[in-house]
Amino acid sequence: MSKPKGGWEKLKETQKKKKNEADFLKKVNPLTSYFIPKYTNSENTINKEDNIINTSTSDSHNVPSLSNSFTGASSKNNDVIEYSNDPGDWNLTSHNLISYLVEKGPKFFQNINADFSLTKKYYENPKVHRCLNKTAFFYTKPNGDCCNREWLLYSPTKKMVYCYHCILFSKNNIMCDGYNDWRNVQKIFENHAKKGYHVLAISMYLNRTKLSGRIDSELEKQLTETRGYWKNVLRRIIETILFLSGRAQHIAVHGNQGKGHTSYLSKTICNEFIALIANKTRTMIIDQLKKAGYFSISVDSTPDITHMDQLTIILRYVNNEGPVERFITFIHITSHTGANLALCLLNFLKENDINIENCRGQSYDNASNMSGTYTGMQTEIKKCNSLIDFIPCIAHSLNLVGQSAVDCCVEAVSFFGFVQEVYNFFTASTQRWDILKKTLVKNLKNCPVPKSKSVTRWSANSEAVKALFLSYENINEALRKIQNDTLQKQPTRHQASCLSSILGHLETGIMCELWHNILEPFNKCSKSIQSGIIDLYTAIDFIESLKIVLQNIRNQYDEYESNDCCVEAISFFGFVYIGPTTQNY
Repeated sequence: MSKPKGGWEKLKETQKKKKNEADFLKKVNPLTSYFIPKYTNSENTINKEDNIINTSTSDSHNVPSLSNSFTGASSKNNDVIEYSNDPGDWNLTSHNLISYLVEKGPKFFQNINADFSLTKKYYENPKVHRCLNKTAFFYTKPNGDCCNREWLLYSPTKKMVYCYHCILFSKNNIMCDGYNDWRNVQKIFENHAKKGYHVLAISMYLNRTKLSGRIDSELEKQLTETRGYWKNVLRRIIETILFLSGRAQHIAVHGNQGKGHTSYLSKTICNEFIALIANKTRTMIIDQLKKAGYFSISVDSTPDITHMDQLTIILRYVNNEGPVERFITFIHITSHTGANLALCLLNFLKENDINIENCRGQSYDNASNMSGTYTGMQTEIKKCNSLIDFIPCIAHSLNLVGQSAVDCCVEAVSFFGFVQEVYNFFTASTQRWDILKKTLVKNLKNCPVPKSKSVTRWSANSEAVKALFLSYENINEALRKIQNDTLQKQPTRHQASCLSSILGHLETGIMCELWHNILEPFNKCSKSIQSGIIDLYTAIDFIESLKIVLQNIRNQYDEYESNDCCVEAISFFGFVYIGPTTQNY
């Protein structure tokens, strides 16, 4: 077992170790020897990180240090390199400087706001002098547009101009070494822009900006391919989201259920995608609207499935292809007063930088809070711009007329109630529906099945009456089969008997043919005036023609009664069959 070292021996070893470290450090070059000294002859220097122009008047040698202001140095927290924005001071042997100049672009070094009075030069006559001015940095195209000569740079120290592209990528022309003959400079600059070496230098600059021809081009290519791959993945996801949302299928049923794996189909990601798509679509619509200039607005309010009132905003404008209608947004509202609705609309237009002064029309329904003359929304909007004309919604007005015409007549209300009862009877049971379909197949004309009527959509009412009119005999036959079927329940047989009995009445036949002849042109007119490309004058013509058709039908009651009486008399089974009648619309 060795003897432990004493205190003196330990001290001696420590001193020897420190001496060896000191000798080693003397042989190593100091850290500052790896830095290139910076010489500054310009008053203006540019900070690469902060883009701040500093002022320096010293021409002396700057001692390198570990601060953030030396050339080529980088610290742990900041990577700052200072370069002069004066092209006369550039040392283009530095690869970092060239990369920096290409990254910044030419406009950053133009010095277009410099004092050009210092460039004054006298020629043969002492009284005649020329100097550079700001107009030399601009030229006029043949169409009259004024454009900036981005390639033209000015050196405040050397009082010369340079070509940005030529000084970087071409060395054999006067614009590389500096030019200061201010006579006919516009012509000189125009000729230089047409030179082949100038065009070649621009091509090299563009290639440099695209990273082509650099040693890291393969890495850039690999990065581009990776980005393209994930972009295609996201594109497929977006198409899937649009497919599901367009068919009212809940994304949660088809998406990832959350098992801890990375997925782009979670409900959060899908909602983010939908929001991004909506914002992008809204931005494109607003850009098209601003490009079109003038526009009109159409607004309506209705509760959604969550029982929250929302304001629907539609913008209409004209582009090169013709009239365009675009839904733009939903806005949740808490009050239905005309002032509040107008305020919501104006705030939305202001937030999206849409000038209300360019609006020329507004169209709403006939509700008092919308179309009211004194407190309606149209009055509040017109206070902002008197040129906004109010046009009531023609389609809504037409539906109101039709609804009022039905509600004021008891027989009409009873008839439409009967049409709905026929639909409800057959759709309440798959067995009844199958009996009806087999009966309809026997008819070579492929008669339609019964349809449900609607309170708000008159097109549905028209389809329901049309189905009953064209399938009148077949529906009655199906009802009689169910009535005589002993396998059916007694309430079902009784209900079928009642419906069949109503179909056998003369009044039912008259009402069916009458309302079919009324609703068919009514529905065609309603669909036509709701077209996105129709104009106001054409819509009025449709309304006038519909008015004439209805007036003619009013005077044909005797013909309806006569036809139905004849058919009823010859009906073998005791039910009425009303064949299609020809009407001139």
